[in-house]
Amino acid sequence: MALQGRAFTQDEIHRIASLLANTDMTIAEIATRMGCSRSAVLTINRKRQLRTYDGLRSTWRKLQIEPVGDHN
Repeated sequence: MALQGRAFTQDEIHRIASLLANTDMTIAEIATRMGCSRSAVLTINRKRQLRTYDGLRSTWRKLQIEPVGDHN
């Protein structure tokens, strides 16, 4: 069951971000696994910009992150 009004630990935020970035789990599946609401997962996604939904609710894609370093 989801807990309401409790702040996430940094480890929980990192785990949710990792699930968003590295799995094909849905937002609902991640929320269930982490014991939180879908909106909490979406908030972390929005802040970290890990997935884009392009206005669709059921279709998403991972955003490409450019490597940090020298650009020649």
